[in-house]
Amino acid sequence: MQQYKELLPLINGEKGNLVANLPLEWNFRRDPENVGVQEGWLTKPVDLNWWNSQIEPQSVESRRRNPGEWEQVRSDIYLQGQGVVTEDYLSYTGYGWYQTEIKLTPEQVAGNVHLLFPGLFNECWLYINGSEVAYREFKGVWWMNDYRFEWDINLAGKLQPGKNTVVLRINNPHHMGGLFRRPLMYRAR
Repeated sequence: MQQYKELLPLINGEKGNLVANLPLEWNFRRDPENVGVQEGWLTKPVDLNWWNSQIEPQSVESRRRNPGEWEQVRSDIYLQGQGVVTEDYLSYTGYGWYQTEIKLTPEQVAGNVHLLFPGLFNECWLYINGSEVAYREFKGVWWMNDYRFEWDINLAGKLQPGKNTVVLRINNPHHMGGLFRRPLMYRAR
C-alpha cells in the first residue's frame, strides 16, 4: 500500500497525469530454448488457438500441458502464481514474452509519456511497435532487491496515435517471475 501511495503523485496531477492503464490480461509465451528473437516472435501475430481450445485454459493442468503456445496471463499476478509451471510442476524459469496492444489518441501520445511497471521481476527488454526501446539488467535474486521492483521507461516520441503493440521479453532465472502489478502510462510534468 505504501508503494501505491508513493506512486499516486505520478497520476494525480502533482508530478504527472494518468494517460492509460495497460490491459489487465496480456498474451504470454514461454521461450525455454531462447528462440523467440531468432524466430521473430516480436512481430509475428499472436496465435491463441491452443489457448482458446482448452476447456479450462486457466487451470494449472492446462497451463502445465502447454506445448509452448501463446496463452493469456494477468499482469497483476506473477507467472507461477497463475499456474505457469513446467510439466513436472516446477516453477517456469527461462525466457518469456508478454504482448498486448493499446489504442491511444493523439493527445495521449503527446509529451513526456512514461510506461511504469510498478511490479516486475527479472531481466527485461521492452519493445514498442517492433522496436526495442529499453533494457533492464538482472539485479540478482528477487529477495536481494529493494522490494519495489519498479521499472519506469520514458516513451516520449516512441508511441503513435492508434494501435500500439507493447512487448516485454523477460529472462526469469528463479522461481518467481514476470509482472505482478498492472502497468500504466503517465505523462510526467
